[in-house]
Amino acid sequence: MLVDSIAWANLNPKIAFKKTRKKYFGKYIFKAEMYLPGAYLLRYGICKDQSSLKTYIVTKSLQMRRHVKLQAENNKMWMKSDFIARLSPHQRLWYDDLVDPDALYSANHILRIKGFRCSTFADKLAIYSNDEALLLEMINALLPENSVNSITAPGSSAELHVLEKGNILTDKVDEFKYKIHLRSGRVNSVDTANLYNFVLRMLDSKEMIAPNFVLRGLGQGTLWYGNYYLMAKDLGMVTLLNLTVPGIVSTTHELSDINELVV
Repeated sequence: MLVDSIAWANLNPKIAFKKTRKKYFGKYIFKAEMYLPGAYLLRYGICKDQSSLKTYIVTKSLQMRRHVKLQAENNKMWMKSDFIARLSPHQRLWYDDLVDPDALYSANHILRIKGFRCSTFADKLAIYSNDEALLLEMINALLPENSVNSITAPGSSAELHVLEKGNILTDKVDEFKYKIHLRSGRVNSVDTANLYNFVLRMLDSKEMIAPNFVLRGLGQGTLWYGNYYLMAKDLGMVTLLNLTVPGIVSTTHELSDINELVV
């Protein structure tokens, strides 16, 4: 692994080491994942002021506990535990008072550093970077002990070289070695129908593979949203797709067999 494994293990002895299979967001090769309840709040810009953040979290937790108590009292046929079991992951964070304002405030500082990007969930945060040393330093200095669950990085310099070319590493590559991502957004019904019919013809000729969820999305015949992809034998398919619906192709990636790389 192209990381300081000892330093990462010092952050959490149970940390998992994973291999990067493709660049995240088309740019980053390192990803650190951590347990951080309330991480989704980082999307909304309320973590910049620590005092306001603490007030928000305390208020939100109180509101959720009152909500569950009130629902249980108003409906005698259900036990209070039934309402707790039906809470969403977001609601459960507030009910159990798991959100740490200090940890969120520190995480917000990391994400404001140039060169970092994140994705957030109810209780998880993933930070992406190309600077492993800085990522390690910031997490070690600002986030709670043992909060990092995993670090994802290239397994070797050979893998890094392939990733830098924009390729995707897989365990096996067949004749469909090009992954073509379609652009995400709104497509009118006529273009959607044209694209759907084109894909069906290519499937019949065995020149393309389309996952079932792609066919379902394109087959609706209405406005289309999504981040869909197709598998093709060669890049000539990109030209044909763009002729069918101009600008429909977002990115293309060649698949590389990780087992055939020379370390």
